[in-house]
Amino acid sequence: MNDDLRKEIAGFFLTDSSNYLARYDALIKAFTDISTRSKILVDLLFSFECSLKSLIFLRSGVDEKKTYKKIRTHDLNKLLSKIDTAQIQHIADFIINEKLDDISVGVRYTLEANIKFREHNVLGKKYYNTIASYPWINEVYQKAKELNEFVRSESISMFGFITIQTLSDIDIDKLKENGDRINNINNP
Repeated sequence: MNDDLRKEIAGFFLTDSSNYLARYDALIKAFTDISTRSKILVDLLFSFECSLKSLIFLRSGVDEKKTYKKIRTHDLNKLLSKIDTAQIQHIADFIINEKLDDISVGVRYTLEANIKFREHNVLGKKYYNTIASYPWINEVYQKAKELNEFVRSESISMFGFITIQTLSDIDIDKLKENGDRINNINNP
C-alpha cells in the first residue's frame, strides 16, 4: 500500500469518527427518550469503530484490500485484537469492561433499543445505568474523543499536517490510480 492511499483511507475513517462525535455533542441535551438516546450511543460506538479502523489503516503495511477485509466488522473487540493497544490500553480496557460490544449498533432501531434495555417489560438498570445516565454516556463520549485525538496525533506524526498543494504540484495520474484503487477495494 502506498503512503498517500493509506493516509487518505485512514483520513476517511477519522473524519467519520469526528463527525459522529460532533453529532453526539450537538444532540445529547435534546435526546431524552430510549430510542434517541440509543441512537446517540450508537454514534459513539461508530466513533470508536471508525477511529480503530483508521488506526489499523495507519499501521497497516499490507495491501488496502486485505486491510479493508480485515476491518469489515462492527465488533470493537475484534478491531482491538487487530492492533497493538499498548498506547491506548486504558481505552481498550474501558471498551471491554463497559461491554460496549454487548450493546451493539443494532440498538439504533427503536425495537432493538426497547428489547435491549427493558427487563420484565419495564426499563431496567441496563437503561438507567447506561444510556439514561449522563455521567456514564459522557464517559463513553470522553473515551471515544480521546481515541479520536490519539489517532489524529498518530496520523500527524506519521504524515505531518495536511498541506495545500498548488494545482501544478498535483500528480493527476497518481490521483486517478488512488481513486481506482479505492473504488476497487470492495471488489473480489
